Amino acid sequence: VALFVLTWSAIIGVGHQVVALPMLPLAALVGLVVRFPSHRHAAAYWAALLAGPVIGIGITNPALAVNAMAATIVFAGSYRLSRILEAYAEQREAGEEASDPAGQPGQAAAFLDTRSALVSAAVAAGVALIGGALLYYSYSQDREQAQERAHAVAERLADRIEFNLEADQRLAYALSVAGLEQVSTQAEFEVAVADLVPLLGEGVELVWSPGGIARFIAPREGNEAALGLDLLQSAEVAGDLQHVIETAEPHWAGPFARLDGEQGLAYSVPVYEPGAPPSRQTFTGLLGVAIELDEFFASILQFDEQESDVTVWLVTPSIPNAAEAPSLLWGSSSPDKPYSDLAGVAEASGMQDGDGNRLTIRVEARPRQVEALEALPARLQGLLILTLLAGIGTSFFAANRRRAVLANAALSEFKYTLDQTHDAVFTIDPETLQFTYVNQGAVEQLGY
Repeated sequence: VALFVLTWSAIIGVGHQVVALPMLPLAALVGLVVRFPSHRHAAAYWAALLAGPVIGIGITNPALAVNAMAATIVFAGSYRLSRILEAYAEQREAGEEASDPAGQPGQAAAFLDTRSALVSAAVAAGVALIGGALLYYSYSQDREQAQERAHAVAERLADRIEFNLEADQRLAYALSVAGLEQVSTQAEFEVAVADLVPLLGEGVELVWSPGGIARFIAPREGNEAALGLDLLQSAEVAGDLQHVIETAEPHWAGPFARLDGEQGLAYSVPVYEPGAPPSRQTFTGLLGVAIELDEFFASILQFDEQESDVTVWLVTPSIPNAAEAPSLLWGSSSPDKPYSDLAGVAEASGMQDGDGNRLTIRVEARPRQVEALEALPARLQGLLILTLLAGIGTSFFAANRRRAVLANAALSEFKYTLDQTHDAVFTIDPETLQFTYVNQGAVEQLGY
């Protein structure tokens, strides 16, 4: 017992609390295996057992307090059950001896051997059932906590995405009142938007496209390939932009493949001739923001990507019926990802457009690793070991009890034989004054 206490205290003291603490209630089942002389010895043993986690993890840890309380209840119940079984066994043995004054050892041995096997099996089954219930409860709690954390991550990321989308829309509106119709060079454009560029997020560019052709971009570095691109002739965005021009309402277009190979979104505001009604004939150009999604999402998710696997979908495009199925904007859509059933889901939306539509994005976050769930095999192994120890230990103590009962039965038979024979002889050695008791009839019956 002392070796067990020292070993357990060392393991749980230096081990990770996610693995160690749920094992504490299982260790409390040792009360079914170890036979304590009294409740004081049991209390001292349990105090020594709790010393390991208290010293190693800290008494102020709330998880330790909950598990220690549960383990104490389990240990007290195990100890009480062990005492009840022991008292019951003693009563049965006393009844067997009273009903068989001759002390027939064969009947007592047969009864006790069967009872020992049943008690050993019952204790092992009890350990397995109680331990399994505790493991299931702990497993359910760990899953629920992991799912709650994933949902919190998804909501937090959705809020960030929504904030950035709305900020980009406001920048596009600000760009539309910057008087860029008279801009003719890149230098003039950069001067006109100098106050807006510092407000851009990662992967976001300001674009002025006279006649639908991308002429001016800020910042320009890294975006030179897009200069001169006729957006109205692009197969991926032409339909969306035609809708923007015809309705005179700003909209998000995309997702589309950018010239740099990445995916993109664009928010475009149509510009018409001053004082003229909006139409295809009075259309003069498009102002707006273009987003490189990989860099955009990387900056938003940088603090959560290590612990969460994030997938972002475009659920509802800004332009109605522009896409029938959700489009993948970030991450992988593989269904074989671990912990997919623990994913948290939240949605983000841009500002409402003039025609009542809005862009809707769905964020899915699933934990990359859940240490508590990954420790389940180790916990099951621990439960199996405790179950085996409970069965073997109970069988060992029952065997000791069986040997004691057999010895008592043999002694009862010896006494009964002596009582039934009457040819005993006492002799005395005159030199040593040592008495000798000889019963020849008992010798003939017992053979010794």
